[in-house]
Amino acid sequence: MPSIRIHKIPVKHDYWGRTFKRSLPSDSLQEAMKRYFSKPDNALLPSLGMLYQRRYRLGDVRSLAAALFQEGDYAYVFRVVVDAEGGGKSRLAMILAKDEGRMSRIARSEHGNLKRLYGRCSDIVVRPLEGDSLTMPGPRSRKIYAYFTPWLNRHHELGVQHKNMNFYINELPFQYFDSPTSDAVKSRMLSIMFRLYDPIRHEAIEPPKVGAGDFVVTRKSPHDLKLIACRKILQGVSLDRCIRLYLGYQGSWGDRIFHFLPKDVRLLKQALIEGLVVHNGLSAEDVYFALKRYRGSLARMKTPKDSWSPVPTMNKLLTETWPHPP
Repeated sequence: MPSIRIHKIPVKHDYWGRTFKRSLPSDSLQEAMKRYFSKPDNALLPSLGMLYQRRYRLGDVRSLAAALFQEGDYAYVFRVVVDAEGGGKSRLAMILAKDEGRMSRIARSEHGNLKRLYGRCSDIVVRPLEGDSLTMPGPRSRKIYAYFTPWLNRHHELGVQHKNMNFYINELPFQYFDSPTSDAVKSRMLSIMFRLYDPIRHEAIEPPKVGAGDFVVTRKSPHDLKLIACRKILQGVSLDRCIRLYLGYQGSWGDRIFHFLPKDVRLLKQALIEGLVVHNGLSAEDVYFALKRYRGSLARMKTPKDSWSPVPTMNKLLTETWPHPP
């Protein structure tokens, strides 16, 4: 039996300093995780097997330590460090739902979505490994879903600064990006979203929640991004709807609006061409006319005064940067 250590689960706070809500007692969760890793059929073992192309048994593990790294509204992220018999250390991420029911369904669905997306674009999506459920001790048995991914040593959680809406690395030491760098990161995000669009099946991922840490990024420039979460894959998405979905997206971040449009429209055009034309094989002309149709639909909409709108960016894109069909 390996030595198993589950570190005490500390209280965590969100960007605004609010304590995350938890349905499960932390001491009971520690005990459930320890029991889970003691099982000879836990999903960590085949996950290690996927990484190293060999079969792992419980006896192949000398020691294991798990510590809470990040927390969200629906799931925990634990860093799991495994020492194998005969030497060799592995680091994995364990994404663990915060309760049974809806939260576990979300984690299971996200795991399946990542498998599909990784199969299409393995360079921009974290690699999903194996998953199953662990049982919480207590008078009423609760099954909590968990799945594993490799630990991305070079990549770190990307967050949004409320003060200026630029990005930053939400891990110590914090690293704050300026406006041009944030523009380049937005362009990269859009390129990833457009790459993950499937024009044959008409599928697209829902807009990622950047403030929730759906993207991770490298510290050094050029900043490489990976998508590590996808809660929903939308069906019946035409090219027009895909463009509207991402270029028209606006989410709230406190009292401010977050959107994916870079200030530099050249970076926007680059993302569209790279994601839709280069990687998905659509014609640049089809993309251009879809953009024109989107701009036309925006012009027919009544936008409340002082509210954010993609219209100025679309006008600049189509008149200055992309003024006629290629």
